[in-house]
Amino acid sequence: MRDSRLLAAAFCTLFASVSSAQDSPQTIIAPPFAAYPAKEMGVSAPPANLRFNSAQARRFRTAIRDASKEKPNFAGHFRIATWGCGTDCRGFAIIDLVSGKITTPMGIETISGAMGNDDPRLDFRADSQLLVISGQINEDPASEARHLLRWNGNKLIPISKEPLPKTLF
Repeated sequence: MRDSRLLAAAFCTLFASVSSAQDSPQTIIAPPFAAYPAKEMGVSAPPANLRFNSAQARRFRTAIRDASKEKPNFAGHFRIATWGCGTDCRGFAIIDLVSGKITTPMGIETISGAMGNDDPRLDFRADSQLLVISGQINEDPASEARHLLRWNGNKLIPISKEPLPKTLF
Protein backbone atom coordinates (compact mmCIF):
# COMPACT_ATOMS: atom_id res chain seq x y z
CA MET A 1 0.00 0.00 0.00
CA ARG A 2 2.80 2.37 0.95
CA ASP A 3 4.62 1.67 -2.36
CA SER A 4 1.53 2.49 -4.41
CA ARG A 5 1.14 5.82 -2.56
CA LEU A 6 4.78 6.68 -3.23
CA LEU A 7 4.34 5.79 -6.89
CA ALA A 8 1.20 7.92 -7.13
CA ALA A 9 2.96 10.87 -5.44
CA ALA A 10 5.92 10.57 -7.82
CA PHE A 11 3.59 10.46 -10.82
CA CYS A 12 1.69 13.57 -9.63
CA THR A 13 4.96 15.45 -9.10
CA LEU A 14 6.17 14.50 -12.59
CA PHE A 15 2.83 15.44 -14.15
CA ALA A 16 2.81 18.82 -12.37
CA SER A 17 6.33 19.65 -13.55
CA VAL A 18 5.53 18.66 -17.15
CA SER A 19 2.28 20.64 -17.07
CA SER A 20 3.98 23.77 -15.75
CA ALA A 21 6.74 23.45 -18.38
CA GLN A 22 4.12 23.19 -21.11
CA ASP A 23 2.10 26.08 -19.66
CA SER A 24 5.09 28.41 -19.89
CA PRO A 25 6.83 27.47 -23.15
CA GLN A 26 10.32 28.76 -23.81
CA THR A 27 10.30 31.80 -26.08
CA ILE A 28 11.75 30.86 -29.44
CA ILE A 29 13.11 33.73 -31.47
CA ALA A 30 12.88 33.22 -35.23
CA PRO A 31 16.22 33.52 -37.03
CA PRO A 32 16.65 36.98 -38.62
CA PHE A 33 16.93 35.87 -42.26
CA ALA A 34 15.83 39.30 -43.58
CA ALA A 35 18.73 40.99 -41.75
CA TYR A 36 21.20 39.19 -44.06
CA PRO A 37 19.84 39.64 -47.59
CA ALA A 38 21.47 37.86 -50.53
CA LYS A 39 23.48 40.19 -52.75
CA GLU A 40 22.21 38.71 -56.00
CA MET A 41 19.41 36.33 -56.79
CA GLY A 42 19.18 33.30 -59.03
CA VAL A 43 21.14 32.07 -62.01
CA SER A 44 20.00 31.93 -65.60
CA ALA A 45 22.64 29.62 -67.08
CA PRO A 46 22.98 25.88 -66.49
CA PRO A 47 25.24 25.03 -63.54
CA ALA A 48 28.97 25.29 -64.05
CA ASN A 49 31.23 22.23 -64.03
CA LEU A 50 31.53 21.18 -60.42
CA ARG A 51 34.92 21.34 -58.69
CA PHE A 52 35.16 18.55 -56.10
CA ASN A 53 38.02 20.10 -54.15
CA SER A 54 37.82 18.25 -50.81
CA ALA A 55 37.70 14.64 -49.65
CA GLN A 56 34.23 15.21 -48.15
CA ALA A 57 32.91 16.66 -51.44
CA ARG A 58 34.30 13.70 -53.38
CA ARG A 59 32.81 11.23 -50.88
CA PHE A 60 29.32 12.71 -51.35
CA ARG A 61 29.64 13.61 -55.05
CA THR A 62 26.35 11.95 -56.05
CA ALA A 63 24.29 13.99 -53.56
CA ILE A 64 26.18 17.14 -54.56
CA ARG A 65 25.84 16.50 -58.29
CA ASP A 66 22.09 15.81 -57.94
CA ALA A 67 21.58 18.98 -55.87
CA SER A 68 23.51 21.10 -58.39
CA LYS A 69 20.80 20.39 -60.98
CA GLU A 70 18.20 22.15 -58.82
CA LYS A 71 17.53 25.89 -58.52
CA PRO A 72 19.39 28.00 -55.92
CA ASN A 73 18.14 27.63 -52.37
CA PHE A 74 20.68 29.73 -50.46
CA ALA A 75 22.23 33.21 -50.62
CA GLY A 76 21.18 34.07 -54.18
CA HIS A 77 23.00 31.74 -56.56
CA PHE A 78 24.11 29.01 -54.16
CA ARG A 79 22.63 25.60 -53.46
CA ILE A 80 23.00 23.71 -50.20
CA ALA A 81 23.27 19.97 -50.79
CA THR A 82 22.43 17.76 -47.81
CA TRP A 83 22.74 14.07 -47.09
CA GLY A 84 21.90 11.80 -44.20
CA CYS A 85 24.56 10.29 -41.98
CA GLY A 86 22.35 8.40 -39.54
CA THR A 87 19.23 9.01 -37.49
CA ASP A 88 18.71 12.78 -37.16
CA CYS A 89 22.16 13.50 -38.62
CA ARG A 90 23.01 15.64 -41.66
CA GLY A 91 26.04 16.51 -43.70
CA PHE A 92 26.12 19.38 -46.19
CA ALA A 93 28.05 21.30 -48.81
CA ILE A 94 27.51 24.72 -50.39
CA ILE A 95 27.57 24.77 -54.19
CA ASP A 96 28.22 27.95 -56.17
CA LEU A 97 25.97 27.36 -59.17
CA VAL A 98 27.82 30.02 -61.20
CA SER A 99 31.45 28.97 -60.68
CA GLY A 100 30.95 25.30 -59.76
CA LYS A 101 32.98 25.72 -56.55
CA ILE A 102 31.94 23.35 -53.74
CA THR A 103 32.53 24.39 -50.15
CA THR A 104 32.45 21.84 -47.35
CA PRO A 105 32.68 24.03 -44.24
CA MET A 106 35.95 23.56 -42.38
CA GLY A 107 35.49 21.65 -39.15
CA ILE A 108 31.88 20.59 -39.81
CA GLU A 109 31.52 16.99 -40.91
CA THR A 110 28.12 16.24 -39.36
CA ILE A 111 25.25 17.93 -37.55
CA SER A 112 23.27 15.71 -35.23
CA GLY A 113 20.13 16.35 -33.28
CA ALA A 114 19.75 17.18 -29.63
CA MET A 115 17.27 15.37 -27.40
CA GLY A 116 14.12 17.44 -27.00
CA ASN A 117 14.81 19.85 -29.85
CA ASP A 118 12.75 19.82 -33.06
CA ASP A 119 14.55 22.59 -34.97
CA PRO A 120 15.73 21.62 -38.44
CA ARG A 121 19.44 20.74 -38.39
CA LEU A 122 19.99 23.26 -41.22
CA ASP A 123 17.76 26.28 -41.86
CA PHE A 124 18.36 28.70 -44.74
CA ARG A 125 16.61 30.76 -47.43
CA ALA A 126 17.34 31.53 -51.09
CA ASP A 127 17.14 35.27 -50.41
CA SER A 128 19.39 35.32 -47.33
CA GLN A 129 23.07 34.79 -46.46
CA LEU A 130 22.09 33.44 -43.02
CA LEU A 131 22.60 29.74 -42.26
CA VAL A 132 21.30 28.33 -38.97
CA ILE A 133 22.77 25.09 -37.66
CA SER A 134 20.86 23.51 -34.76
CA GLY A 135 22.30 20.58 -32.86
CA GLN A 136 25.68 19.08 -32.16
CA ILE A 137 28.53 19.60 -34.58
CA ASN A 138 30.54 16.42 -35.18
CA GLU A 139 28.65 14.70 -32.32
CA ASP A 140 30.37 16.94 -29.75
CA PRO A 141 27.98 17.60 -26.83
CA ALA A 142 29.87 20.82 -25.99
CA SER A 143 28.89 22.24 -29.40
CA GLU A 144 25.14 21.71 -28.84
CA ALA A 145 23.51 25.04 -29.73
CA ARG A 146 21.76 27.04 -32.40
CA HIS A 147 24.62 28.50 -34.45
CA LEU A 148 23.90 31.53 -36.66
CA LEU A 149 26.42 31.94 -39.48
CA ARG A 150 26.68 34.38 -42.40
CA TRP A 151 27.87 33.19 -45.80
CA ASN A 152 30.20 35.72 -47.45
CA GLY A 153 30.43 33.86 -50.76
CA ASN A 154 33.53 31.90 -49.71
CA LYS A 155 33.10 30.81 -46.11
CA LEU A 156 30.73 30.78 -43.15
CA ILE A 157 31.35 33.50 -40.57
CA PRO A 158 29.98 32.91 -37.03
CA ILE A 159 27.46 35.53 -35.87
CA SER A 160 26.13 34.08 -32.63
CA LYS A 161 25.46 30.93 -30.69
CA GLU A 162 22.48 30.38 -28.40
CA PRO A 163 21.07 27.47 -26.38
CA LEU A 164 18.64 25.20 -28.19
CA PRO A 165 15.00 25.44 -27.19
CA LYS A 166 13.84 22.09 -25.80
CA THR A 167 10.51 20.47 -25.06
CA LEU A 168 9.81 17.51 -22.81
CA PHE A 169 7.19 15.89 -25.05
